[in-house]
Amino acid sequence: MTNNPISKLLRLVMLLAVVLLLSSCRQDDDSYSSHPGPTTLVSLSVSASNSGAVAASDDPASSIRDLCILQFNVNGTGFGNLRHVAKGSPASAGTFNATLLQSVNPDDKYKLVLLANLPDYGFLNSLSGKSYDQVQKTLLSEELSGVNNILSFDGSRPFPMFGVANSGNSIEITANMSLSDVSLIRGVARVDIGIGIKNADDTWNKNGVKFNMTQIQIWKAGKQYAYMPSENNFSSTGRVDGVTITGPSPVGTTGTKVYDITHITNNTYCSGKIYLPEADLNWGDVYDANHTDRVAVIVGGKYNGSQTETFYRVDFKNDVSGEKMDILRNHVYRFTVTKVTDDGYDTAELAYKSIPKDISFTAELTPWTFPPAVSVPSIIGYRMVYQNTNGGMLLWNTATGLTIPKKRDTWKGTKMNFNYNGFYDETNNAYAITYPIEPRNGSLYHTIEVAFDYEGVYPSLMVSADDVTDVTGGDTNPWKTGKTLTAFDICRNYEGDGFGDWRLPRLSELALLYLNRGSLEAMRGFAPLSGTYWSGSEYLVSDSKVDKRHSEQAWGINFDATNPGNAAPYDKTTKKFKIRCVRQTQ
Repeated sequence: MTNNPISKLLRLVMLLAVVLLLSSCRQDDDSYSSHPGPTTLVSLSVSASNSGAVAASDDPASSIRDLCILQFNVNGTGFGNLRHVAKGSPASAGTFNATLLQSVNPDDKYKLVLLANLPDYGFLNSLSGKSYDQVQKTLLSEELSGVNNILSFDGSRPFPMFGVANSGNSIEITANMSLSDVSLIRGVARVDIGIGIKNADDTWNKNGVKFNMTQIQIWKAGKQYAYMPSENNFSSTGRVDGVTITGPSPVGTTGTKVYDITHITNNTYCSGKIYLPEADLNWGDVYDANHTDRVAVIVGGKYNGSQTETFYRVDFKNDVSGEKMDILRNHVYRFTVTKVTDDGYDTAELAYKSIPKDISFTAELTPWTFPPAVSVPSIIGYRMVYQNTNGGMLLWNTATGLTIPKKRDTWKGTKMNFNYNGFYDETNNAYAITYPIEPRNGSLYHTIEVAFDYEGVYPSLMVSADDVTDVTGGDTNPWKTGKTLTAFDICRNYEGDGFGDWRLPRLSELALLYLNRGSLEAMRGFAPLSGTYWSGSEYLVSDSKVDKRHSEQAWGINFDATNPGNAAPYDKTTKKFKIRCVRQTQ
């Protein structure tokens, strides 16, 4: 027995990289606000921590069946009060719809907490206006006791999970923005124990150890756990692979959990069947004043052919190195009993209260991983949002203070809504400054400062996951072949993620990609950028009328060199460089 079954379980076959589409349509049953305000469409992709495999997914350790988003105000660099709660509802396979409050200005920022696989979400409406600490102390699992006090999870009851969007940084919620690769961590720890030698597949061979394991008991184990860690016990800023748990967040009372012979394979090991709430073990020495107050594993078994079951205490420390451990969520504790030299204590209670004896073991603490880690690109692609997700680095030249600006709203004093997807629909005399300019606002640029001033980047871009090649598979190409705009056509013909409106990035956009490549490359499935890449911006040789209308040089950026000196003009026909395409998403 375990927590109550998840109500209205969503039977979905999905990628682990689940896309959460936050709908602009408010659903009164599924979202709650302490201060109602305008909502907007936002996209997120989420996956279980350190799990890259595509699953169908009945694996409870990686399944994400439902999602809830808690939108907090910002208090300095930390969490403020809970402003809004959005419950996801399924839209299609791997897709959820919900609502978020839209920021009213750039200073109106939020922190987003994501919760998955909770048994119930309906009570969350009562928490609006509460602090993170108050919410954390309220969101607790059911307290389990008696004979049904063992935590177990399966395909219909996957692990509750927790995560924070945008690496834990505060974020302006803008229209149609995207937040990709939010990694969720599981709310409990896993404990495996075996005899002899551990194998790579989490099984054990006895390797001559004369001991048959018959039962396992966990003493002073928590009866419930918190769905969210305490605010001071995790960090996330700068991490794209999820939060790091820095300390335990225990709650409630404790008891004893018993795992009988049905949980043990061949009297040798118990793997993937013991799950525990977090615990602070108050370490001093193994046999100190807290010896009978901390969580410990009691192994029951028969030594050297004996028919008498005796018991041994195993503490959460490494018997060889002396390393002591607290019990942290989303970690796996693997104990290997390497030697048993005599019968243990007569009872489990006596073993718990006494000095450990006649047993040697090693203990391994690892993050909860599932090798092999197969790369799973985000279903919604790789986004670069100006001053936001994967687009926060803007300073190009530290000496001069040159930064990359956002696209302008005016052209020569006239306010226009430029469609950059039509920007490059020219022939060989590209960027002729003639009227009407229609959607185009291009020019030729003698310096990168002028290019930034004229161009600016489109506020929300999708970036191709890998370098885009020509039909022959060539990974470098000229900017132009004869009168054919080769580099442009490669992006125009690209249909990545099912879209047909890809284009060559302008110089300012390629520079933004260079500055923010680290956060993009840290996302699953995004191929690293290296070498020199073409931009769609041409180089102005001189101020003559002819040169203003036509140039045989275009700008490129060397991603293996440091800025600002890595942007330069190159001959369009003789030089061959790489191509990474972009498309606008708003």
